[in-house]
Amino acid sequence: MSRIIETTSRFRSPPLLAIQDVSYGYRGSAEAAKALQAVSFVIRPGEILALIGESGSGKSTLARIISGLLPASEGRILFQGKEIDTLVQRRTRDVLRQIQIVFQNPDASLNPRHRVGTIIGRPLRHFLGLKGRLLSDRVHQLLADVRLPAHFADRYPAELSGGERQRVAVARALAAEPQVLVCDEITSALDVSVKASLLDLLKDVQGRTGIAILFITHDLPVVRWFADRVVVLYRGVLCEDTTIPDIFQQPRHAYTASLIDAVSAGSRDLSNLSASLQ
Repeated sequence: MSRIIETTSRFRSPPLLAIQDVSYGYRGSAEAAKALQAVSFVIRPGEILALIGESGSGKSTLARIISGLLPASEGRILFQGKEIDTLVQRRTRDVLRQIQIVFQNPDASLNPRHRVGTIIGRPLRHFLGLKGRLLSDRVHQLLADVRLPAHFADRYPAELSGGERQRVAVARALAAEPQVLVCDEITSALDVSVKASLLDLLKDVQGRTGIAILFITHDLPVVRWFADRVVVLYRGVLCEDTTIPDIFQQPRHAYTASLIDAVSAGSRDLSNLSASLQ
């Protein structure tokens, strides 16, 4: 009951991040208008919002626009009620710190030439000005927060498993002490037990810090367990924005209904996930 009351109160909170009529088209593409078309939704403080859709629906494109890595063709993004630029180079240091992203593939996002301690330490130095013992202690604390031992600070990414590398990527994002964490398909390459462990970790982090999470995925069984609310993209168009109970019980769009119908095929994965989380 407390979870329901808590979630309901979040829905009444002023938006932390607002996406307003955001469109995007790839240059030179005849299908440019279909990349993203006037997408609008909000994320409230402390909310876990799932963004779902099939491959090519525009999920990762939108993640990069929110994170400042792609410029929107049209529309705007508001953070704490104020419009922010969609290009990272023109964002203030504070906005850069407050909105962090974790990518699908940690092999591509973690510098293989740097030790884990250096990777996690960079945002601590850049945003918070930490040095010396304070920096080292905070790196170790962040490793503990993502359930990795302190001595991993001396390892290189290649010496870690895929799940461990993804935890390092999460720790690096959390080092900036953001208010919004964008997770772009971060569990898609993980097996069920590792996926469950990472999701449990994120739930724990969210509960302790109150951070808002935009969780991008195509995995509805995960969404059912993990998120408070869900928005659905279909061919670049937002076709559903609703609560978790309603999307499974009363889907309003035919595409969403087709996704729900396919969930039964993944019921075994959901059962395995639930068992792993117990």
